[in-house]
Amino acid sequence: MKQENVALFNKLYGDTTMYYGWELQKEFVEFLSDMDLNGKTALDVGCGEGRYSIFLAERGCRVTSVDASAVAIQKLSNITNKKNLNISAVHSYLENYKFTENTFDIVVAATILDHLDDTLRQDVTAGIIASLKVRGIVYASAFT
Repeated sequence: MKQENVALFNKLYGDTTMYYGWELQKEFVEFLSDMDLNGKTALDVGCGEGRYSIFLAERGCRVTSVDASAVAIQKLSNITNKKNLNISAVHSYLENYKFTENTFDIVVAATILDHLDDTLRQDVTAGIIASLKVRGIVYASAFT
């Protein structure tokens, strides 16, 4: 993601409210609502303020949340500490993030892939696929 985009997101996330709100995509919630997520591992790529991460952690997942916005990561860390959630918030540009193979049961890429140039989008998509465990689940959404 370009630095000027990160600066914009830092500004948007600087408010005490959740910029995008707390509401998750309906199909995401419906798909996972009947699953036992206790003890599952999840990666939230481009997590922003972490609404998907929080949802997963509140249902028992160990979550790794990655975003280029230091402001978003700090906000998520504050919420994580306040709610005592199992979330590791990582400040990193995706071009620098090291995806680990066969690590996650669930990977979320909500509205991040559309912010990446073609080459980085392909690299991140390959990283997401490599990081999934067998029978892992990917949730991806994009603004078009």
